[in-house]
Amino acid sequence: GGASMYADKACLTREEALKMSIADLSGPDAPSHLWPGIIGRVLAGEDQFLVWEARHPDDGSLFEIEKFITRINFGEHLYLLCNIRDISSTKRRKEADAAIRCAINHLPEGVVCTDEDGKIIFVNSTWMERLSLPESGLPGSHLSEIDPSFDSDTWTRFCHSLQEGPVSLQTRHRSREGIWIPVEMTSRLCQENNRRYICIRLKELPGSS
Repeated sequence: GGASMYADKACLTREEALKMSIADLSGPDAPSHLWPGIIGRVLAGEDQFLVWEARHPDDGSLFEIEKFITRINFGEHLYLLCNIRDISSTKRRKEADAAIRCAINHLPEGVVCTDEDGKIIFVNSTWMERLSLPESGLPGSHLSEIDPSFDSDTWTRFCHSLQEGPVSLQTRHRSREGIWIPVEMTSRLCQENNRRYICIRLKELPGSS
């Protein structure tokens, strides 16, 4: 029983779903053999929250779901209520985000992302190592911490220029040990989820001192 909870995702009619068991609609990594015990705990009054591997009955494709199972009493009758949420798209998005972060961290050039006020949000691993920054990075610090040329007035003019398009310039970054690193800095204004960021690509130039 319980198969009807998958009907919409699996494109089944209610009648087709009711003929299937939880095992029929579960992936190989789902602990279907524990299902009787799970139901027993719910009947005893212990709600269950599970992440479960589900299987499409037609093509065998796998997707992840969250299941919240509780017991409800209605008059003289006892029912199990199972709320299901498909989290496969969330998992794919997280995997894509992780892949993007990995790629950016391993670029041969530096990447820094700030907000519009110049506060540092992200520094890729390449530039963290080049500047000998701590593992915690510089979250919340202003870009002027590594590029003192960006005082308040300079930053304001810089942001104004970005309104017209990408900006390239040469400047110097200062490492944790006080080494000055000449860089070519290419910046652009980006927007994501109604928030604006300044994304900066850094190419080291000869002449560190």
